[in-house]
Parts: sequence; structure tokens; C-alpha cells
Amino acid sequence: MVHGSRTIRVAPRVSNLEEREATHVAPHLVHVPIVRRTRLLALCFALSCLWNIVSPFKTWAITAYGFVSFATTRTVLLEWNTQLNGRFLTQLYTNAGIPLPSPVAADRYINVVLDFLVLPRSQFVWAASPIDKGPFLRSTLAAPVAATSPPTPYVAPVVHNCRLAGVTEAVLCLQGVAANADLSATYPSLSTCLIRRQTIVAQGGSLVDVATELAADFDLDGTHVAGVPLLFTPVTFMDGYISLSGERSGLATYRIYGRPPSPNNQVNVLSPVATAVAACLAQPGDATCVDTSAAAFLGNALLEHQSEYLDNAAFTLASAPNVFVYIPRKQAALADVEYVSPGNLSAWNGLFKQLVATVMNAPIVKSDALEELCLVGDGCFGVCMNETASGGTTLTYMRSGVCVAAIDKVAHGLVDVYVDMKCFGLGTGTSSVKVTYLSADGVRRTVIANNTASPVAILACFVGGRAPQSDYPSFVMDMLTQGTQAEIVVTYSNGDEAMIINFIALLSLAGYGYYCVCICFYLRELLCWLWRSAKREPQLLYSVANASISSIVWMHHRTSMKFVGFVSFLAWHIDAAKLHCAWAASIDEMATDATYSCSVDSLGHLDGANALVSLVSFAWVFFALVYMDLLPGVTIHTRGYLVTTLLLGVLPLSLLSFLMAELCKLRLALPGFAMVHEYLFLALLWGAVMALLRTSVLLAPTLTLLEAALRVVGVRRQAIHPESAWADAIGPSYWVHDSGYRRAPVYYVPLSLLMETPYLDVRNVVDHAYVGTGVRRHGDHPEWVAYQCEYMVFLAH
Repeated sequence: MVHGSRTIRVAPRVSNLEEREATHVAPHLVHVPIVRRTRLLALCFALSCLWNIVSPFKTWAITAYGFVSFATTRTVLLEWNTQLNGRFLTQLYTNAGIPLPSPVAADRYINVVLDFLVLPRSQFVWAASPIDKGPFLRSTLAAPVAATSPPTPYVAPVVHNCRLAGVTEAVLCLQGVAANADLSATYPSLSTCLIRRQTIVAQGGSLVDVATELAADFDLDGTHVAGVPLLFTPVTFMDGYISLSGERSGLATYRIYGRPPSPNNQVNVLSPVATAVAACLAQPGDATCVDTSAAAFLGNALLEHQSEYLDNAAFTLASAPNVFVYIPRKQAALADVEYVSPGNLSAWNGLFKQLVATVMNAPIVKSDALEELCLVGDGCFGVCMNETASGGTTLTYMRSGVCVAAIDKVAHGLVDVYVDMKCFGLGTGTSSVKVTYLSADGVRRTVIANNTASPVAILACFVGGRAPQSDYPSFVMDMLTQGTQAEIVVTYSNGDEAMIINFIALLSLAGYGYYCVCICFYLRELLCWLWRSAKREPQLLYSVANASISSIVWMHHRTSMKFVGFVSFLAWHIDAAKLHCAWAASIDEMATDATYSCSVDSLGHLDGANALVSLVSFAWVFFALVYMDLLPGVTIHTRGYLVTTLLLGVLPLSLLSFLMAELCKLRLALPGFAMVHEYLFLALLWGAVMALLRTSVLLAPTLTLLEAALRVVGVRRQAIHPESAWADAIGPSYWVHDSGYRRAPVYYVPLSLLMETPYLDVRNVVDHAYVGTGVRRHGDHPEWVAYQCEYMVFLAH
């Protein structure tokens, strides 16, 4: 007989053994009236139906829905003493072409600005961004020819160890200026350079390639300041597993925003262009005209105070009168940078006393009161403020032949100022420190320490903590006085976890909505069948009330319910194990390296009463996913149902949840597995474990243990006769209470079991027989069938 998609064999008539046992009466019927039991079971059945019908509402209540922000943005205003984390700085320096001997440690913003905007540390990468106009060194790419009678004042162009970014012709070429007739006549290699630049770019090269080729062809140094664009370039970190987008899950982007802190009033590499063009067009054929006119322009700027200035400390007199040459500034490599000891305001008040004691070679006098700490450069003692400084710090230096004084408004008052005698650089330079103070007897005294580091280097040490191993131009003081005018923004996202959890939750909600609809439709059909039945037998009502509505729907819609159950089960374990990958909260602290990590709580499913309730609830789901279809009839008997759920649900789920969580931790340490999505990894693990539990190797001992446990509570395995059609539809056996157990294999099965069996329609049950054709036929049944609590069903011919 064929019904649905199964083939059901028609069994022969009732066996002789069953006829001999026709007088068997179940012992419990003598003590408990079937009607009373039916009413109690009906009440439980109704409550169970109501409980399962509201499953979508329960799912909605216990699950978090809604869209969450994809990214979080944190903004911090930068001060000169703001600490920036080493991971960000390491990548920022690397992107700017600044070679690093090792990863950079956390450092203050002032030191970052000095490395990017003041000291020439970038190698060629600076050429790819808008070029920072550095100091002028010479006009032409080709080495200049010495002038026979140089004008005075005159700054000799740099011939050897000249930086590419200090050559006017090179900068014009890299900027791609239009080579008009005047420029081409003044700068002989410019047209050729522009053509070569166009060729390299057309072939897929970059300006870095152009700068590298120019440096090699003309023996020029490719280092230069990185510049503002590279300082403000975003730095992105991607950590974690591969998300749905195909990229790493953890995304964090740091970026500095602000106004360029570099002033524009110092002479730069392009300043002499107009003068050189005008002079050389008037003297055609003079090979030395360009460099001579530019050198004269610089000479005037060095000695005459004007809008554009030069630092006198950057030049020295040559043998000829009023002829100056460049002095290479002292610059320490990043590998050699030394940091001094931090301090505080109390230590700052005692710093000048240490300096005085060192210079005077005398003990420290604690009663001395500071009037001025004057950091003197270029011998500019005359502009120190002396007693009018009110205990402050003054810096002096010479610009274009004029001494300039600047009052320190940066280090003064910092609570985390660096206080160390190393900041003065005693014996390492050519500058001086003048200390004006009042002694205890009211006498104003002055002490001068000579051969110190330059004034700006000392101040940078106070603020940034780097020993004065490098010299800085005076415009750094202008930058520091103006303030940073910048902020750093970090935008980060933790991946697609929230989106996936929302998606899983919505799938679960939709699935349980489908589950609710299936229950309602089944109950409607069941009630209609009962209402239309001409004879409502007590056994029939008992079997209906004894059935498990959840098991019925799960078995009849097993494929869809397994999907819904697995999705909700996965969401439960993700939440119970607190499986989450995210950036550490310290990412909001700019001084701390951004770290992306995954956390798993292996015992989270046992953490508290709520977790235990959820564990028990999803233990049934676990049982339904793995074992329900392999144990027909076990859900009909309350005690057996509870024992089975405990042994095959709660206990294995408690242990396996711990093991799955530990394997998720191990995933991060296994090569290649750290890139696998954590939720996908967990889903694959559970799928593999559930499939493994259903294999004969593990299933056989499991059923043996279960059978022994169920015998204790009065539930046994009832064999079905191999010739019965039920053997194909249900299996070789089903579980039954001791009172209904029969030693011989049976041809009859309880109606409550048939209700859970897929592809069978209980409306085809008539007079203890299942008629697959729908034709109602009456037959003879053993007498013992009438004495069972359950309505027993035989597969009719």
C-alpha cells in the first residue's frame, strides 16, 4: 500500500500469540479510571498547545532585534603632549616612507610632527603627495658651476649631499608645472625632466619613481620631510576573521585632521624662482646665472630682515667676506633617539636649581627663586627678558640677521612636562642657557651655561621627552605657539556579528511563526476529525490527549523544523558562550594600541539561573535535532520523556557546549582557522558533532544506556513484527509503558505514536485499523486491544 512517499506493506491477520493473550488486562486500568486520566491529559495537552502556539512571542521576548550602528567614531583634540599609540605610529611612519629599525612605541604628538614636518626622514614617498616646500639648496638638477666673482652677500649652492627636495628644478618637475619659454630658458633640464615624468606616469609609474630616477641620475639625496598630506593620511587596520564582505571583520581607521601647522614665511625652495627668471632672461648664455642670482637672493634674505626669513644658525661664513655656506643640521636617526625622564611641576621648579648648581659646581640651594630661564641661540642674549619674565622661559634666536625672542607658552604649566638635566644637552652644542634668579638674600644673580643644545631642541625635550640630539629651525617655535589646531579621529567596526545575529534572530522568529501556524492547522484538522467522528471512544480521546503536539509538528515538518531548530540553537549557544569578537575598549584611548580579540565563555551556559533555564529549554531542541526521529514513542510517556531529555539532551549538551567553546578558543591558535568566521566555525562544529552522534558507532551504546535507564522508570522497547507494515513506517520498535508491553512482536501501535509519524493521516484510522485507501472496513481485533489505555491501530488489508 502506498501513502505519501512511503511504501507500507499490508500485514497478515492477527498472530496466534496475540489471540492467546487476548485476556490480558493492563494492571493500571484496575486502579485509575481511564476517563479521569483522559481529562488530566487533555488539560496538559491544551496547555502544551497554548505554550507552543505562543512560541513566536517567546522568541521575540528573549531575542534582541534591531539594527545597530555599523561603525563607532571617537574624536580626540590633539595637544602637543597627547600620547599616540605605537601601532598607529608604526603604520603611519611606514606609509610615509620613514624607515624604522623596529616598531615605534607610543609617543607624543609633538615628536610625530617633528618627524613629519621638520626633520627630513621620508625616503622618496614624499614626492607622491603635494610636496612640502623645504629649504632652498640649489636651483638646477645639474651640479652648479662656481661663480667667478660671486656677489655679496652670497649663499653658496650645495654641490655635495644635496637633497632632491631642495633643488628648485626638481620640485618644478615633480609638481608638473607648465614649462613655458621663460622657465625652460632658466632651468635647462626642466623640459627633459617633464617629458620623462610624463612617460613614467603613462607607463603606470608614480612620482616616487620619478624622484628615485632623478636622485640616481644627478646624485641627489632622496630624503625630505614627509609633509602634511602624509601626516594626515588615514591609517587602517584590519584584524579578525573573514567576514561576509570578504574582508577582515575588525576595521579601525585612524586619521589626523587639522590645519597645516607649518608657517609660510620662511624662504623655501621656490622662493628664488621669480628673481632667477628675471635675472637670467636679461643675461642669456650665462651658465652660472641661475645659481648666482638665487644665491644672491638667499644672501640678502640672510642679512636683511624681511617678510621671508632664514635662520642664521643654518649658515656659516666662508673664507671670502660675506659668502656663506650651509651647515648640515644635526639630526639623530630614529634608532638612536634617547628619551629623558618624565617629571611634574614640583620637579620643574627645581630644574633650574640643578642647572645652577651644576654650572657653579655647588650644592643645590632650594631657596633660590627663578625669574627667567632664557634659552639663548646665536648669541642673542640681548633679547632675554631677565627679571621681567616673571619666572617664565624665553627662547632667543637670529632670523635674517635680527635677534628674536619668543616666550614659551607650551611647556610652561604642563603637569606632565619632562624634567631632566639631559634636556639642556650640556656640552653637546653651541648655544647657551641663561638663568636669572633671586637668592635668599634678595640679590638678583645670573648664571650662564654655555655649549648647550639649541633653544628649540631644549623646549622640544621639555614637551616631548626626546633628548636634544637634533637641531630644529626656528619656525618650530611658531608652530608650537600656534597650537596643534588638529584632532585625531578613530572609526572602528567590529564586523558583521550584529548583522548576522539579527538575521539569525529574524530567521528564528519567522521559523517559530511557521511552527505556530503548523500547530494551528494541525489542531484544526484534528478537532474537525474528532467532531465528525460518529463514535468518540475513550481510548481514542486518551491517545489524542496523550500525544505531544511539539513532537507531532517536528516529525511532520522535520526538514523545516530542523532548520529552524538549528538556527535558534546556534543563536542560543552564541549568546550563552558570549562568543564575540571586537576591538578592545581601550581603542578609545589614543595612547593604547588597538587590539582585536575574540572572547568565549566556555561555562557561560551554566552561569546563573537564567542560563540554566535556557540550557534546559534548548536541551529539548538538541534532543529533537539529533535523536527524536530515532526514538519513536518515547515522547508519549512523561517519565520516559523526562529521562530521555535529561540523558540525551541536558547532559550531553552541557558537556558539548563546553567542548565547542574550547574549540572556538583553539581556532584562534590554529594556522588558517583564525581567518574562518567564528559563527561559521561554530555552526560547522555543531553540524559535525550532531552528525557524528547519529552514527552507529556512537548511537548503539547510547541507546543501550538509554534503554537501561528507561527500564527503571517503567518504559521499555516494544518490538514490531517484521511482517507488519508498521515496521517500514515506524521502525523495528517503539517505546511503550510496562503496562502495555508485550513480549511478542506486535502488529498494533498506539494512535498517539501514529500522530507523530510523518506521511500518515489519522483521519484514515477507523475501528482500530488504518485504511490507506480511505475505504472504511471493519475487522476482528484481539480482545486485549480493548483493554489498553491507548487506542491501538492495525494496518488493514
